Amino acid sequence: MFIFLFLISLINPSEFGGLPADASVPGLAYSVVARYGFSNFDNVSALSLLMRGGVALTFGYVPQSIRDILNYGTHMKFRNLTAISLYSKNAAFYYRLINRKEVKTTNREVEYSIDEFSLAISDMLYYNLYGGLRLGYYFVRFGEALIKDGIPEVNLDTGNGFSVDLGMIYKIKGICVGVSLKNVLSGIYYSKFSKDVLNLSGGAGINVEPLKFFSFSLDGFIEKNGKPNYSSALRITPLKWIGIFAGYTFSDKSYGIGMELHYKSSDFVISYRKKAVFVTWRYILQ
Repeated sequence: MFIFLFLISLINPSEFGGLPADASVPGLAYSVVARYGFSNFDNVSALSLLMRGGVALTFGYVPQSIRDILNYGTHMKFRNLTAISLYSKNAAFYYRLINRKEVKTTNREVEYSIDEFSLAISDMLYYNLYGGLRLGYYFVRFGEALIKDGIPEVNLDTGNGFSVDLGMIYKIKGICVGVSLKNVLSGIYYSKFSKDVLNLSGGAGINVEPLKFFSFSLDGFIEKNGKPNYSSALRITPLKWIGIFAGYTFSDKSYGIGMELHYKSSDFVISYRKKAVFVTWRYILQ
């Protein structure tokens, strides 16, 4: 059973939340204004701040060795697609690859995959106050091969689950404050194993924009029975067609850097965080 407890922890939106839905960096999750024109699924109420909708594709590449780095071009195939999103003001649908993992020991081998499909809606609740709701569906595939008392055994199973997230954002001129609750309701149901519940977690953030081309963000995140995590980020837009951002997580002393390029109706975003490269391409609908 401990395998499934480990499996569910991978879905948690903290360090074990799978690959990100876009090429972001730490510190830009819950106050959201630092990423203009693009939805933020860490706080679903951000959809209300969008001016236009679009389509976005995100690719992730995590090298495991120097050989992978040298062969980077041969590894960048469609299988590295980590997220697809269709979004507009007040609503979005997206798919996210949570995890593909293989664990091997002397007498045991486990493989599993987790895919997420989500529908999010958001609207203004009161003057400058926005709220959002996300409904998520998870599909889990699990396989286990082991030797028990000298006899080989194979266990296969699939799981179906759901989760509900809530978010709020309060925005005034130059300042934006956001809060988010993840997995307020959740459950993963298997054919051969008992039900599992995802960890409740919460996050809050503030974004300050003292200048039109500069903004600074602070984020805090905690999950049930866990330790709080803090991160910060800044974003600079020296020109209309380019943006530079960087973030830092204090708990694990990790950093992320990235760049945005805007051309007509398309945006191209690339970032580096925790030894991984992420690329997001989005097409803005007029």
